[in-house]
Amino acid sequence: MTFLIIAAEKQLYTQKKSQLQYEKTLLLSQVSTIQREMGYIEDAYNEDGDSTSLDQDPEYKRLERLEENLETEQETLQAQIDFLSEVITSDKSLLTQGIKDSCGLNLTGS
Repeated sequence: MTFLIIAAEKQLYTQKKSQLQYEKTLLLSQVSTIQREMGYIEDAYNEDGDSTSLDQDPEYKRLERLEENLETEQETLQAQIDFLSEVITSDKSLLTQGIKDSCGLNLTGS
């Protein structure tokens, strides 16, 4: 019965890890879009020859803050993914070792 619980737990953690990896991929896409938008703003200021005003552009500042927040979220997700990977590996080891221990050959003569 313990094997079933560990196997179910491992499957649940594997699904959660996949979900977190998907969320991280979405965040990476958002960061890429933000960086592209920031590049457009930078290009517009460079065309005007006024790069000093870039730091004072409210939209550019907003995008910078958003990028920082998303990168922090990515780091948090990666930490959760790493933790779940360790738990999944541990559960896999428990299952493998438990099966080996419980599947001994019993040769008794009747």
